[in-house]
Amino acid sequence: MKVVHVSRTRVSGAPETLSRALDLVPGIRSVYANLHKIQANPEGLGFLLQGADIIHWHNHINPSLYNSLKHLKHVIHYHSEPSSSDIFEIVDRIPSHFKKLTLPHYHSSLQSFKDCEPIRNVVDISPEDLIHPSDYTIHADRLMVAYSYSHTASWGVWQRKGKRETQNVMERVINHFRGKIDVRFDLIEGASYRECLYRKSSADIILDECVTPSYHLSSLEGLAVGRPTICWIDDRVENALLKCSGAKEQPFHSVYIGWLEDYLIDMIEKGPEYIKSEGKKAKRWFDKYWSIQDVIKDYINVYHTL
Repeated sequence: MKVVHVSRTRVSGAPETLSRALDLVPGIRSVYANLHKIQANPEGLGFLLQGADIIHWHNHINPSLYNSLKHLKHVIHYHSEPSSSDIFEIVDRIPSHFKKLTLPHYHSSLQSFKDCEPIRNVVDISPEDLIHPSDYTIHADRLMVAYSYSHTASWGVWQRKGKRETQNVMERVINHFRGKIDVRFDLIEGASYRECLYRKSSADIILDECVTPSYHLSSLEGLAVGRPTICWIDDRVENALLKCSGAKEQPFHSVYIGWLEDYLIDMIEKGPEYIKSEGKKAKRWFDKYWSIQDVIKDYINVYHTL
């Protein structure tokens, strides 16, 4: 079985990460075509498409390319908010035989994606990207909170991801503990993916955004590196998360931005052993319910049902 993943942008690296993981499965050949990068090399695209059985589109379907590939099996996979995909443009024109997928984050609660099946996203983290366990120690008098915020978008609630509000909360938390605990705030921006992961694994607590009711890839990365992770999810997102993962309880510290200051103060006051134990619990949850080996099976099952 050969699967070709096609996107017109990087989509935060999701298609490439998924393709790379699938390509390691015996019996599956998986390649990735970024149309923006490959448009100047049509021969290269033709080479990638040669022998394809399934076209796995990400966020957008290219109409002209699709017309030449109608005889193949197709999947359309929505990773982003509606305005960053073609869901508004082609929702009534997607052929019925297309398999439609989205993420079990906020996406699955949106009317735009009501016909899409939620599926877990791949989180592929190498130990080489993280601080070595022997180099990490949580201290009673020093603590680091890391925050890698989501980029803003141009649709609805995605215009405000709470960066400024979160910075304000952290300033007040730092002042609260001044002279008692050296609380530091690592605002991760403009960093490579590997640097971002390293800095998260060097922190003691991970913050994701607490404005829109959803977890994101950054939240899952927090679990994967074994740190207590704070975001805000509502009942609809929690139900989608539990259904997709098979877990009985969600792994995040779900906190709305308005409660974040008090919650962080309480968490820090509980001490390093509590924070460490919460990090271990987060890692156990991730390894059990979101391991790359387990997630990949979801996609293989989708492909076999086409």
